[in-house]
Amino acid sequence: MVGRYWRAIEWDFQHLLGVNALDYFAAPCRCAQCRTSVTDYASRRDWGQFIRFYETCNGKRGSYCQAAALTDPQVIDLQASAPESDWEPGPPPLFGWSAEIDALTNIADQLIASRSAGAPDVKYYPRPVIPAEKERKRRKADKQETGLEAAMERGLRAAELNYK
Repeated sequence: MVGRYWRAIEWDFQHLLGVNALDYFAAPCRCAQCRTSVTDYASRRDWGQFIRFYETCNGKRGSYCQAAALTDPQVIDLQASAPESDWEPGPPPLFGWSAEIDALTNIADQLIASRSAGAPDVKYYPRPVIPAEKERKRRKADKQETGLEAAMERGLRAAELNYK
């Protein structure tokens, strides 16, 4: 991965994240001798962070890492042989969904609504799924369902008392 995508990794780390990718390779080791002999000792960054940063850059639309990966012949072959279910569109990711993107999406939806003029099967742009919002809706539906069941139970008891 590092060898094939080094130019992209180096560029994205520096320009998107403000991190020098060489820090993962060029920093002295952690031994006491290196710490005392090297006056400008910089602690080595860990590989977990490197992988997280790479995955973040690779997931960012328009990044050099993503462009390098999507034009890699091996990745193209893997994607071309992926099952059709992997290509079904889903909601956009929550990461990167800014107020500007939300406003532009609302404008696009208004244009769609004005052009559709009451068509029954209008499709608007999807929004990211916010887990707390989804859970609140589920709880509200459960509460309504429980309330309906309780009201029906009260009605049955009242009917039994009234018609005995």
